[in-house]
Amino acid sequence: MLVRLEEPSSLLKVIEVISELVSEVRLKVNEFGMSITAIDPANVAMVRFKLPKSAFSQFETGDEVLGINLDSLKKILRRCGAGVPLVLEKRENFLNIQILDRIKRNFSLNLIEIESQEKEMPCKS
Repeated sequence: MLVRLEEPSSLLKVIEVISELVSEVRLKVNEFGMSITAIDPANVAMVRFKLPKSAFSQFETGDEVLGINLDSLKKILRRCGAGVPLVLEKRENFLNIQILDRIKRNFSLNLIEIESQEKEMPCKS
């Protein structure tokens, strides 16, 4: 999996909001784009987020499910300035994140195993 996002500030804002409800998510990346479906620990609220393939300037992936700690991801995304491209690449059990500012910065985020029930919600697109 290799995806490039030219304007990651919107992704940071969404991750900050979702992290108020849940701390870990399954980030699904497939031919349609990136999505998160998560339920808070009290089973009161459900979060559903989709970022279509068209939002990315580069998108090479199969069907991937990445277990991610949102607090760790937020810390990395906050280092990204406005209009600075972001590249996400899965390698083995890591998500490599590159911030392509004047100085190229590389981060590795450990992928985690998330035990949760898959709950599907009807989609009205």
